[in-house]
Amino acid sequence: MGRDKVLLADKAGRTLLTHFKEELSPFDEVLVSSNVLEDAVPDLFPGCGPMAGIHAALRRCRNEYLFCLPCDMPLFPGTAALHMLEAFDVEKDRALTVRSGDGRIHPVCCIVSKSLLSLLEKKLRDGDLRLQAFFREAGARIIDLPDFPDDIFLNMNTPEDYEIFLQRDP
Repeated sequence: MGRDKVLLADKAGRTLLTHFKEELSPFDEVLVSSNVLEDAVPDLFPGCGPMAGIHAALRRCRNEYLFCLPCDMPLFPGTAALHMLEAFDVEKDRALTVRSGDGRIHPVCCIVSKSLLSLLEKKLRDGDLRLQAFFREAGARIIDLPDFPDDIFLNMNTPEDYEIFLQRDP
């Protein structure tokens, strides 16, 4: 993208950071994983991508479980996050992630237990940064969100993706 995605603005001029804080306001704790923003949680394993962000936030969070949402998925609503939380079984699940209607798994959109910190650290130390492999090893459950349209999984990785977001943004 060439710049920090969380600072991109929607049509109304509201940054994605502000958007996500509003969408996730029902949560008692909202952490932002970033190596450039003040008051954010920096990676303990810099340069290791989303897995390092999940690891750092999981270490910092007060709760036993962490809900993660990537900043480049700006159409994902707080109601879908709450749906994921309702589906998460604290007695059985250590990790949960979602699949869109086209069958694609979105591993950064997940819930992770602190019991997986040692596995995360091992993966990071070994340089195995594949989140899907981590989730397979962790025995993560994958759920669908049939009550939500697939466009909530819009992922912005390029300026062209950002333009698509701006065109769709209400």
